[in-house]
Parts: sequence; C-alpha cells; structure tokens
Amino acid sequence: MRRQGGFTLIEISVALLIGALVLGIAAPALSRLLDRVRFNARLHQLEDGIAALPRVAYATGIEGSLSALAERYLDVPAGWSIAGGDTIFIRRNGLCAGGEVNVIAGPSERRLELLAPFCTVKDAR
Repeated sequence: MRRQGGFTLIEISVALLIGALVLGIAAPALSRLLDRVRFNARLHQLEDGIAALPRVAYATGIEGSLSALAERYLDVPAGWSIAGGDTIFIRRNGLCAGGEVNVIAGPSERRLELLAPFCTVKDAR
C-alpha cells in the first residue's frame, strides 16, 4: 500500500503555533504604526486648513485672528486645539502677519511657524 502525501497533525499544529507567535508580536507594533499614520494624516489636514485660511479670508472678505477664523472655518479633530492663534492676524486681502501656533493633540504638541505674507506652514520642531 502506498502512503499518500500530506501534512501530519503535528506539522500543522507547529505551523499554526509559529503563525500565532508572529502575529502576537507584530499586532501591537502594527497598531502603534496605524495610530501614528492616523495622527500624522489629521495633523497634515489641519496644517493644510490653517494654510488655506488666508484664501478663505480673501474669498469671504472676512478678516480676523487665526483663532477666530479657525473656529469658524476649520474642522479641528475632537480633543485637539490650536493655541497662540490670537496673535496672528489675517487680513481680508489674504495677507497674514505670520507667527507661531501650537497644535495640541492630547498629550502631544506640535509647534508650527506661519510665514508671512501668506501663512505658509513650516514645522518649527
């Protein structure tokens, strides 16, 4: 009688055990990586929104502090805030005085430098 090819129960069990160990080690690291990617995506979206505020001021004819315009026109993620925007004034012609703001996202904080005359965002790490 010929023996048919295939895997034994022991071989399949060992392969499943190795796969479970690899998954157990990789899953937390993957979760942290996804959290960082989500955070960076939200931060870049907020930076883009801040940089667009002078164009919004020009299009609407409204001028004011960055904080006032951000409160009205930006979608800031829950638990996040923008500090220091009261000192940066955006005119209705779209020109910005420049300055620094802090984006506070839970326990982390990112300082952004806004360059005059158009509030171009520069990471001021």
